[in-house]
Parts: sequence; C-alpha cells; structure tokens
Amino acid sequence: MAYKAPDRGRASSNIGDYVQTIAASSHVVRRQGLEFVGMKSFRSHSGLWRHAFLQKDKLKGPRNACTLSL
Repeated sequence: MAYKAPDRGRASSNIGDYVQTIAASSHVVRRQGLEFVGMKSFRSHSGLWRHAFLQKDKLKGPRNACTLSL
C-alpha cells in the first residue's frame, strides 16, 4: 500500500484511513474458504498476506469466491 495518489487534493492525509483498510482487509484474507478472483496483482498480494497469519488466527468457512478490484 502506498501513500501516493495521482490527485493529491483528493488523497487522504489521515493515516487512520490506511490502518483501517489494512485491518478490515485482514478479516477477509484470513478466511481459508475464500478464493480470490479479479486483479492479478491483488490476488498475489492477498495470497502472500494470507500465509502471514498464524494457523490459530485463520478462520474456516464455506468455499466461496471473493472478487478483488479497485
């Protein structure tokens, strides 16, 4: 995640926005039943991030697809 944006006037300068985005995303990424579809770069990063969770923090659930996009 970068703090650069094409339009600085519209970019958030509140670091809490970025922290909240990461925190919310982690709840999705740690679910083992989800298959990520959509943008290839998002899928690869989500897959790497998923492996960073300890086994005890991963959540089991039904198989489903999660579309990642901008």
